[in-house]
This record gives sequence, C-alpha cells and structure tokens, in this order.
Amino acid sequence: MNTFMTEPIGQLKIKMKELGADDAGIVSIDSPLIADQREDILKIYPQTKALISFVIALNIHAIQTRNKPIMNYEAKNGLDRLHEASFKISRYFNDNGAAALSAAPAFPMDMTKWAGKIWDISHKPIAVAAGLGTIGINRCVLHPKYGTFILLGTILINTEFKDYDKPLEKEVCIHCYLCVKNCPARALSKEGIDFLGCLNNSYRYFMPGFIDLVKDMAESKTVKKFEKKWPDDEILQMWQSLTYEGYYNCGYCISVCPAHLGKNYNKLEYEKEFDLPIKHDQEKTYIIGKNNKKELPQRILPLTCKQAIEFAFLFFKRENAKGIDAVIQYNITGKETGNWHAIIKGQTCIVKNGVAKNPTLTIDAPSHIWLKISRKEKNAILAYIFRQFKAKGDKKLLRRLTSIF
Repeated sequence: MNTFMTEPIGQLKIKMKELGADDAGIVSIDSPLIADQREDILKIYPQTKALISFVIALNIHAIQTRNKPIMNYEAKNGLDRLHEASFKISRYFNDNGAAALSAAPAFPMDMTKWAGKIWDISHKPIAVAAGLGTIGINRCVLHPKYGTFILLGTILINTEFKDYDKPLEKEVCIHCYLCVKNCPARALSKEGIDFLGCLNNSYRYFMPGFIDLVKDMAESKTVKKFEKKWPDDEILQMWQSLTYEGYYNCGYCISVCPAHLGKNYNKLEYEKEFDLPIKHDQEKTYIIGKNNKKELPQRILPLTCKQAIEFAFLFFKRENAKGIDAVIQYNITGKETGNWHAIIKGQTCIVKNGVAKNPTLTIDAPSHIWLKISRKEKNAILAYIFRQFKAKGDKKLLRRLTSIF
C-alpha cells in the first residue's frame, strides 16, 4: 500500500505549503465534478488516480495598480513561484514512492489544435472540485482568502489518498459586478463571457495579435499602409511580449474584484479608493465587430468542422440571440462524421455530443461545407438554396444563424 493512502490529507496539505504552495487541495480522478475533464487528463497521463490543485497568491497591490508593466511583472513572478512549487511538490511525491507530474499552468500549449482547445488541463474546474474556490462573474476562480489574486497549478499523481477535499459550500463571488462595469472590451455581462472579445483584447500581444501582425505584414503593399494598422508602439509591445514574457493588455476584471474582502466590504469607499469605474478612453482596446476605435477583423477561425461545432459557444454572439430558445441538431457527414446539438437559451449557448430529442432545427451537412459556412467563406442561405446541405425545422432560425455565430 502506498504510504500516501494512510497519511491524513491535512498533513499532506501542510507539507505542500512548506514546498511553496499558498493553499492546496486533492481530488480523485473519479470525482463527478471533473468528469468532463477525465478524458483529457488520462490522455496526458493514463496512470492518473488523483489530482493535486494548488494556489500561488499574488501581490494584490501590484495587480491592482493601473501600471500594466508592473501588473505583468507580478504575474511573471507569480508564474516563476508556481513553477518552483510545482517542481518541489512533484519531486516530494516522486521521492516518496509515487509518480507525479505537473501540468503546464499556462504556456506552452498545443498550438496544433488552434483555434480549439489548445490547453491540456483545465485548471479551474479541478481547483473548484478541490475546494480552493468558486467561479466568479469574471470567470476566474475566487479563493476564500486571496480572492481572484491567485495562480493555479495542477499535479497529476498515480496514487490514491485516504480522503479527498470537497468543494466549497458557499460561493465566494459577492456579485458586485465591478468586473462587468470595468471591462474595456465589454466582454463580461451578467449572462456570461464573450470569450473571443476577452481573448482579442487581453491577449492582444499573444496569439491573436501575432497572427494579425504576420497577416497584415503580408497583405500590406507599402510600409505606410502597414503603419496605419500597426503603429510603432504596438509593434514594440508585440516585440516585448515575444522576447521578455507574454504581456497581458488587460486584467481589470481581476484587479477590481473585492471578493477577498467578503460581502461586508464598503462598496462606496472601495470604488472611491480605486477610482472606479476605470476610465478606458485613454488606452487602446481591441474589439471585434463592436464599432470600437480599434475594431479588428475576425481572424480566429475554426480549422475543422468539429472545432466549428464543438467550440461554437466561443463564436456565439449573445447580443444577437435575444428571445431565442432553441435546440439546433447538427448531423455531419464526410471526412468528419458526428452528431452534435447546440442548446441556445437565455442568450447562452451550450454544445453537446449526440442527438437531441425534438430539435428546433436539424442540419444535415457534409463537413467541408459546414466548415466553410462557419468560417464565413460560404453563404449559409445560398448553400441551402443550392442544396449543398439539408435543413428541416425552423427556417427563420436558419436565416439567423450567421448573425448568432
């Protein structure tokens, strides 16, 4: 029997704190709370029997500053501390008879899966299952002590434990909606998050911006035309992000969050102290299709039909889906065969595998046709008229699809 199976979980967590974690939790691979993560986890390490989720606390004051270089410097230092703690915790278990490995907290990711799920491990649901916090309106894990000012790490281990942590009973988010009010990209709302809106603004100097830089450079016939799209400061921001460390353009949904203070904080004094709401007029924001000063073309596109359907929620435009309560069934044939259905309700979209009962609209399409429609390379209505795919059910909904996704 492995020694860790008899060791109290409290003692293990004390040890992990000694090794650099600010908090930690353990969850079984068989936990129903991470059932949707199980397949991806076992692909990485088939021997996984448990996962250790741990937290590194950031310097709150460094993140709350309006100075973006300082905010990014603290994030980098936090990642360095996370890497070190991850190594020490894994080494501790390995030296004591178990096999443990740490998953990348962020980069590197599998870019061959772009624009789909390029990350291997979804740290947030694992942390929630391990009792380290709950998901806030800003879609971050909120820790009961450190609030949103944390970084997450995950370790996969081939041993079982005597007992496991349980998720928190009380929600940490206090629903102040300061993250919504202070989002420069207007990517957050009470209904959810506009994933691409957040990605394009916050990660401007990561993947989305780099793709734009290369394509704009190739498409520009003269230096002057290129400079209209890429002024020197933006080129240097990209250079800095590539040579020093990934540079986040925005982190306001984190910096304004008062969850660490609890529900009894003084909202008026808090907003006054940090001069909220944040004024965005003096900084550049990068938004797709929202009539912003720096409006961008849509260049984050699915590469496969499977991506186009399974990640449809990423391309979902909530503002165009008001009043829609429907189920769309996709039956795909050809090179990529499969059945999926999208559930649209309350301006949200969830995609599931399989065949739905009594769908509002059923689409039967070859994979190469639906991929082109999803990438806006083919007009859906014309493709339907010319019988390149079949549809039955609510034809009005069919006509609205191109505005919803």
